[in-house]
Amino acid sequence: MNGWRARLFLLAIFFIAPWVHEFLTAEFPNTPEAMAVYHGTAGAVDWFLLYSAPRLISGRLCDDMQASCLASIVVNFAGFCAYMAYTPPVICNALIAGISYMQYLRILYVDRHDADYYSGAMVPGTYSVGT
Repeated sequence: MNGWRARLFLLAIFFIAPWVHEFLTAEFPNTPEAMAVYHGTAGAVDWFLLYSAPRLISGRLCDDMQASCLASIVVNFAGFCAYMAYTPPVICNALIAGISYMQYLRILYVDRHDADYYSGAMVPGTYSVGT
């Protein structure tokens, strides 16, 4: 389930969804109502990504991607709170960019825990070839 086809499709989803959100909300005015809609829809996009990850991947990779989506939701909420406190958006923008790049790298990075589809074929109590 964590093959390259599913990873690349998920990478495309994780790349296109924020781009579409940015395109649709680019003309929002700088008002509290518009920023509430902007950060709310950004959280909704992350919620969509949170639920799309288990449909394509599994195991630790899925857990990592879902944790990063939850972190992005929290950062979007904190970004709106920071906007209402009249603080500059630089920190929120840097955190969101960092989370996005971490998501892209995690999808492409293959570690030993990502090959979990082999564990389903192993039978407990049997001997391996080398023993």
